[in-house]
Amino acid sequence: MKPWFLLLVAAVTLGGCASAAELAAADDNTCRGYGFIVGTDQYAQCRERQDVARKKADAEALADLSNRLAAANAALANTPPPASQQSLDCTTRSIGAGATHTTCY
Repeated sequence: MKPWFLLLVAAVTLGGCASAAELAAADDNTCRGYGFIVGTDQYAQCRERQDVARKKADAEALADLSNRLAAANAALANTPPPASQQSLDCTTRSIGAGATHTTCY
């Protein structure tokens, strides 16, 4: 399995850890902590700003992940194959009585 795929699966899995209710409770605590009262326009605007900020952070994190995956793929594309997959130059010579000796480098 490709490493970038595992990274993507981990990011998607971890990205969904907080439920909508948990996010709403955190936003509520933040806005109440600022002194806004539930039901007022100021409270509603605060909650909206919290939502917009979270979406912006999510988009930035996704863009960063995408850039990291592209860089990882580029690095993998430029990586030489493992030694076991590299071609070898071999020379076989006769050492007498029908026996041969092969040297690879």
